[in-house]
Amino acid sequence: MRRYLLAIALAGARLVAADAAADAASGAPDPVTVCELLSHADTLAGKPVLVVGRYSFREYGRFLSEKDCVLRVVLDAKNGPLPPNSLSVDAAAATRKLAIVRQSTALGSFRFGSSDYDRWALIYGRVESGPSPRKHSTAREFDEDARPVLCRSQTLVIFLHEQ
Repeated sequence: MRRYLLAIALAGARLVAADAAADAASGAPDPVTVCELLSHADTLAGKPVLVVGRYSFREYGRFLSEKDCVLRVVLDAKNGPLPPNSLSVDAAAATRKLAIVRQSTALGSFRFGSSDYDRWALIYGRVESGPSPRKHSTAREFDEDARPVLCRSQTLVIFLHEQ
């Protein structure tokens, strides 16, 4: 089984691979996939979440997706949730969730060869309440009106790399 390295240090927070007991003690949520989050969005609305999926950067926004499930990533330094002083992520759980996402979701392939527009990522944020998400339109790959997940800053988007 492949191992993944969590890359990008969190500003003001340490990212540490930890067991589930340490995660519970730090108050860090367990990682979930985008589809899992959207299926429990009403329960999770307003709460901090760790979400694993395909992070896509497009000229009309940033998105985290899995299959037909899409979240719009909103960077909001004022209203995004502050991470705990020591944010611990269960690396084994994040790896399992990423494996689930990779079974049904592929990274985009771009003619100009850059991987900067689609990457695997783990995001710390807060899902906002709102209307039920719709399937994305055929006009664009992602809808701008997808349910938002607020992140305090780009440093809370953690890219996952194969090791």
